[in-house]
Amino acid sequence: EAQGAPWQRVLDAVRTQGPAIWAALPVSERRRVVRRLRPFWDVHRFRVAPQVEAAITRGAVSGKVRIFKAEPVKVEAGETGVAVTLRLGPDRFEVVTVDAVVLATGPAHRSLLEADAFARGLAELGLITLDEVGLGLAADPRSRAIGADGASDRPLWIAGPLARAAFGELMGLPEVSRHGEFVAREVIRRFLDDAYDDERLTAA
Repeated sequence: EAQGAPWQRVLDAVRTQGPAIWAALPVSERRRVVRRLRPFWDVHRFRVAPQVEAAITRGAVSGKVRIFKAEPVKVEAGETGVAVTLRLGPDRFEVVTVDAVVLATGPAHRSLLEADAFARGLAELGLITLDEVGLGLAADPRSRAIGADGASDRPLWIAGPLARAAFGELMGLPEVSRHGEFVAREVIRRFLDDAYDDERLTAA
């Protein structure tokens, strides 16, 4: 503020430096960030577009939009819509009727192995494991999957948000794009190395 810079610029700088900051943290500190700071990071990191914010503000002023700090605990069909029971506090509840319910809490990566048959099959083969931080799948610094045996030398890579435990912020489009390019280079390098090794063996 003293320099006349908005807080958004600071967050944008942290986003750019995020991978280096995250890589420097031990696993115990990464867990603390996920457990204690992630909600604050998500709120400030994923900023709403000005047009959407203006629409929400208009809705709030007109009474069409109400904002609750609550936990949805029950949803059931009602005669005039969907009745949602919200827990506002330890002993405070309110039931609101809405036209639709949209789950927008982000991907539940920790339940991937239960929800996705393909991922579950890879885990059963010992090819992938959940990470130690609680964000997705375990990957090494080259984004290769870490198997149940702790090895990551197989030609199997984790790309995108599922690799957040190894690389930090991987939910925004710029970060996902850069990581996708990184993984593509790693795949190319692996197969070029294999081709070089095959060529040497053939020559020998």
